[in-house]
Amino acid sequence: MEMRQVFLTLALFLFGSSMVCAHEFVLVMRGGEPGWAPETISLKGNVLAVRYKDPPPAGMSQHEKILTTRLDMTAARRLGDLAASLDDFEHGCGIGILDGMTYTFSLDGEPPRHCNAMGGWPKGANTRAFLVALSAHLPKMLRPPSF
Repeated sequence: MEMRQVFLTLALFLFGSSMVCAHEFVLVMRGGEPGWAPETISLKGNVLAVRYKDPPPAGMSQHEKILTTRLDMTAARRLGDLAASLDDFEHGCGIGILDGMTYTFSLDGEPPRHCNAMGGWPKGANTRAFLVALSAHLPKMLRPPSF
């Protein structure tokens, strides 16, 4: 094997996983209709993880579960890039009649942004595009409301 091929193979092995997605995010959701389960959705590398609670059987506490999905490199990069474009996440938050949902979003470990949502949120096109793309990778019961 030629030295250039050895170097390229070694570089892909060492750095390949870090090149999957330039951005990592955490989206925390609280509230919503009874029986709606998700609490935290995160992307790290190409692994999308959803932490949620099952509706409890009568007389029992809720059981926390984690669903993980391994995304292909293109999908992980796209979600990370959409997450990085959320300059309108807080548009329409805390104005008017609140719908009972609260959202907290953090990108690459930066300080979180918060939203006490009102009906019709998200108002921003970038946030809506991100949530639509994110929802495409989640089972229907774990999608954010109205997606």
